[in-house]
Amino acid sequence: NVNSSHISKFSDIMDQEDKGDNENSHDIKFEEKKNINKSLDAESNYGINEISITGNDSNSDNSNQNIFPDGSELAGGIAPSIYSNNLGPNKCPVEKICKDFGPLPQCRKDVHERNNWLSSNVKKFSSDNKGVLVPPRRQSLCLRITLQDFRTKKKKEGDFEKFIYSYASSEAKKLRTIHNNISEKALQAIKYSFADIGNIIKGDDLLDTPTSNNTKTYLEEVLKLHNKNNETKDAKKWWTENRYHVWEAMMCGYQNEKKDNECTVYGNIDDIPQFLRWFREWGTYVCEESENNMKTLKAVCFPKQLRTETNSAMTVTQKGTCSSTLKNYEEWYNKRKNEWTEQSIKYNKDKTKYKDIENLSPSNYLIKKCPECKCTEKNLHDVFEHTFDGKALLKKLEEEESPVSDSVRTSTESGPITVPDSSLNQTTQQENQPGVEKPLTTVVMNEHQGQTDPNTDDNSG
Repeated sequence: NVNSSHISKFSDIMDQEDKGDNENSHDIKFEEKKNINKSLDAESNYGINEISITGNDSNSDNSNQNIFPDGSELAGGIAPSIYSNNLGPNKCPVEKICKDFGPLPQCRKDVHERNNWLSSNVKKFSSDNKGVLVPPRRQSLCLRITLQDFRTKKKKEGDFEKFIYSYASSEAKKLRTIHNNISEKALQAIKYSFADIGNIIKGDDLLDTPTSNNTKTYLEEVLKLHNKNNETKDAKKWWTENRYHVWEAMMCGYQNEKKDNECTVYGNIDDIPQFLRWFREWGTYVCEESENNMKTLKAVCFPKQLRTETNSAMTVTQKGTCSSTLKNYEEWYNKRKNEWTEQSIKYNKDKTKYKDIENLSPSNYLIKKCPECKCTEKNLHDVFEHTFDGKALLKKLEEEESPVSDSVRTSTESGPITVPDSSLNQTTQQENQPGVEKPLTTVVMNEHQGQTDPNTDDNSG
């Protein structure tokens, strides 16, 4: 058992600090889930053929058996041998566990809200990782461990590990707030952050920051200092054995924001390569963004009340508003199209490593291997394959038979078109300094000319 108090110091990505007392204890033994079959053409150990380390981190059927130990609060006290999500929502951690994670460090969320997928501070961005875009969620991830934190937390057994758990809890609390308590979106974002924390701990995070580069070393030094000869001293093994506790802490943070006693499990999300997760996250976000922007264009340029024989002309003001909205859409379209092209090239370079996706185009990967990518059935390749043509787009919208409904025009989902911050479109390379998490800035992408269409399936005719 681990039972000690510590002072938790948090400095966010913009180098601000919050301090608070925190006491944490854990007495639940971890029972490791079944190892995922790394031979991607073999039948999955989860009992669902589609599951592999490239996608489909499903929570259905038997895919989450053996994640939680017998009697675990998160499994509702059900033995893993019979546990199934079909029995109903998972039980959240009880208060006696969650109280150990408070008071929680406060995490900034303004970076997350800036709507920009950036590419600087990515390791080997000019070579192996060209095309990788960092999600806003990852840019503001609530996990920052400095050299001073390490020196302070390593002294007492368990303090450093609990420092990680507290950050994880605070990250989940922040994400639920950002997503306005919409459980489905919040829980998916929490899964993504859970997996990113795993990459940081294991030392294979794609970002080049002090926390990403040093956390694995810090943790292994702590494990060597306190663990006995037969106990874990490797960070990757520690993650496998303790990720349940990280997830438990995140569910505590999730529940802290709104107590509805409905949590979930993490599936195999942390086994999926980080770039593929980020690509999926981008695809889900941009597809929804695309649909909402089209609704806005329809509502502004072809309002329902104007679609009559007696009142078919637009006023000067309405024409000006339509023109302005169309211009914003064009800026959004060109920005996202460039991102789509770059990520597609990166995906096609990486997919040859995985047998189950080597013949899938980027669009078909998102359709077939991304359970959370519900709107990508429209095929993002079809969205971004053409050069922007405003007149053709307006003609297409005008010819559509179904008028825009009142519900669309009044929906909060179809608000003004949001164009990614143009002030961030600067090629900036920053050197990392000890103890400072540099804010990320974007690298301007160049169109690839004279290349084969990256969005075509390899086996297509």
